[in-house]
Amino acid sequence: MEYTIEENAIKLGENGETLAELDFTVDGDVYNITRVYVSEELRGQGVGSLLMRKMIEEVETREGKLAATCPYAIRWLEEHKDNEIREYRFRKQPDLYKPEIIRGIQYKRILSGKRLHFDFICPKQYYGEHFERFPLIIYTKGSGWHLQNRNDIPLLVSRYVQLGFCVAIVEYSSIEDGATFPDQIIDANDCLRYLFKHRDKFPFDEDFLIAAGDSSGAHTAIMQALTAGDPAYGSWEGVSFKAVIDYYAPVDLTKMLKDETIGDFNPFQTTKVFLSGFDAGKVYEHVPMHHLGDNVPPFLVLHGTEDEMVPYEQSEILVRELKKRGVRTTFVTVEGAGHADPAFWQDDVFATVREFLLSLK
Repeated sequence: MEYTIEENAIKLGENGETLAELDFTVDGDVYNITRVYVSEELRGQGVGSLLMRKMIEEVETREGKLAATCPYAIRWLEEHKDNEIREYRFRKQPDLYKPEIIRGIQYKRILSGKRLHFDFICPKQYYGEHFERFPLIIYTKGSGWHLQNRNDIPLLVSRYVQLGFCVAIVEYSSIEDGATFPDQIIDANDCLRYLFKHRDKFPFDEDFLIAAGDSSGAHTAIMQALTAGDPAYGSWEGVSFKAVIDYYAPVDLTKMLKDETIGDFNPFQTTKVFLSGFDAGKVYEHVPMHHLGDNVPPFLVLHGTEDEMVPYEQSEILVRELKKRGVRTTFVTVEGAGHADPAFWQDDVFATVREFLLSLK
């Protein structure tokens, strides 16, 4: 394995695959480390430390100064005060923003007459007649494609808002509403269309969109991002996403339908119900990997090893395909975590989510 140094990154790879990466920005002669990533197979082998030392060598060669906003880099520099760079600084992070939530905004009515809503959360001090615009995360909650309960999500996704992001939590058509694919993806895009139409009321940046979700909602988020611009999925020309955050999404629906280990009482059965109006070949259209084009945004994928509803293998399949296409992909394995486990929102795991989001700004 060899290091390669690009304009704003130091990478460690093998056979064209990035196994470790350190990202940085340059401001004059100050080199600011924004992200350090090490793949699962190399963790615990001191690779992060090697990347840091390589960065120090590079900064010395350029006769620059070293700064850090990445928590790992800050810790490493604190613990290695004898490093070769005598002058380094830590960029002060902005104070956390205070979230404000607006609940139950109606964005459409479906054929059954039911009204669909979304909740909007944004930095409180910037909401009003005159406001700064922040990146927007379209968040779709998991429910096995049944009716969604949005009440337990705002507190969790408020952590995104504290970092300076707006979040729209989308309600979409469910099995109980008679929905089938790709209704929920069209709903998510109709919610986005509503926000675009009323952008004067919401402090978001329409050119900085991130699709996110958990479980079946993560499938919707992935598909929304990968089919951006396609009217067949309710999107329109000019829409694009900066990134995708995927919490344990079911991605290979064809495999789910064929899996003989699925019992009579299992959330995977909802997939069979949801796809009941389709023949087997039609399912193929709704497997995200079949929509990987030329401009796939960066992915952050998180999955627990003890997921009893969506096998860990589902994320492995997605990550493997993303890496084959050279997509910037961060894969976080949460050891021992089950489906919708609170561990995904603990500080140690969220630190990676935080770094990923801030690296996009």
